[in-house]
Amino acid sequence: MSCRLLYLIGDLGRGGAERQLYLLLKNIDRKRFRPQVVSWSFSENDRYASLIRALDVPIHGFPKSISTAAKMRRFRRLVLEIKPEVLHSYIFYLNVAAQCVTFGTNAIAIGSIRCDFLSERQEAGLVRGNLSAQ
Repeated sequence: MSCRLLYLIGDLGRGGAERQLYLLLKNIDRKRFRPQVVSWSFSENDRYASLIRALDVPIHGFPKSISTAAKMRRFRRLVLEIKPEVLHSYIFYLNVAAQCVTFGTNAIAIGSIRCDFLSERQEAGLVRGNLSAQ
C-alpha cells in the first residue's frame, strides 16, 4: 500500500523551492508514495506546472484572484476528499494553512522553513509569521 502525500507550495514559478519540489517528485518511489501538489496561487503558465504534470502528478490550484478565506475553504474540501496521510507545506508562510486544514483529520501536517527562521517569520507578517512558526 502506498502513502498519500500532498505538497503545498505558493506557486509553481521559477524559484528554488519549486525546482526542489519538482526534483523530489521526479525521483520519488511511486510504488511507495502517491504524491499530489496544491499550488496556493496557481497559474497554468508557471514554469513547473507542465513539468510536474508530465510526471503524472496531479496538481490542484487556487487562482491568485480569490481571497485567502476562499482558498482555505477549497483547500479544506480538497484535504477531506483526498485524505492525504501527510500534508507537507513547502513554504513557511503556508505552514499555518496546512495545520488548519488538517485539523480533525488523520493527516499529519509538516511545515517548512527554507532560510533563517527570524527572517522567514518577519517576512510572513506578524500574525501569519507567528502562526506559521507554531
